[in-house]
Amino acid sequence: MGIVNKIKHKARQKWLARQSLERLQEILSQRRGVLSLCYHALSPELNGYDYRTQPAAFDTHLAFLKEVFDLVPASAAVSALRDGTITQKNRPVAVLCFDDGYRDNLTKATGILEKHDVPAILFAARDLIKKNTRTHMSEDELKILAAHPLWELGAHAVTHNVLTGYLADDQLQELTECRDWLSDLTGKTPKGFAYPQGQLNEGLVALVRDVYEHAFATDNRASRKFDIHQIRRHCPTSAEDDIKTFACALIEAPFENGLV
Repeated sequence: MGIVNKIKHKARQKWLARQSLERLQEILSQRRGVLSLCYHALSPELNGYDYRTQPAAFDTHLAFLKEVFDLVPASAAVSALRDGTITQKNRPVAVLCFDDGYRDNLTKATGILEKHDVPAILFAARDLIKKNTRTHMSEDELKILAAHPLWELGAHAVTHNVLTGYLADDQLQELTECRDWLSDLTGKTPKGFAYPQGQLNEGLVALVRDVYEHAFATDNRASRKFDIHQIRRHCPTSAEDDIKTFACALIEAPFENGLV
């Protein structure tokens, strides 16, 4: 970002911060396309983790989102992106994603999703689940979550390591072994994938394309053109527990419309 663009960006952020929450909702309501959100932990105990959202803040996020967006399953949003109908919706669309497999996704997020009747998808990393620490779900807990009608499951690789530094054969092993593990564990073959730590390049995307029907990145792609295997997401941080900060961040977040 050049100096002029940085100045414009800071000025816009200051302008947004002065707006009322209702005005921010109005601005968001004028957008069309898919906003994908990538949550991680909802544990109050992880205060040092930037991508922790307090459960009460997540509850407030969902109430805010429902005022503006149609919140749909990831599979439905992907279908609308693929067939070109996403921009014909009367309202913008939002998808809730959770990455990694934190235990609180089951124990805390599920109840809040039920309260608002909102679907979500969890991208599970095999080794984080198999370790069965206090932080992450066990395989048995993941099976419980997978059976819940509001949850979909996707793959997040085996080790959760950044895959761009792996050889192609090792990348493919990470992709296929996670897919097969989830299929064996839940009886459902995952269609979606999320790149560990959001890191991707064209070679990795090509392999993912051969294994999964769609894939989610974070806020970047390996190419400028829209790609169903590089759907961008915004990851809320702990600073966005504040609802106005959250709303301002969403206005700056990437929306996918299947066009560019």
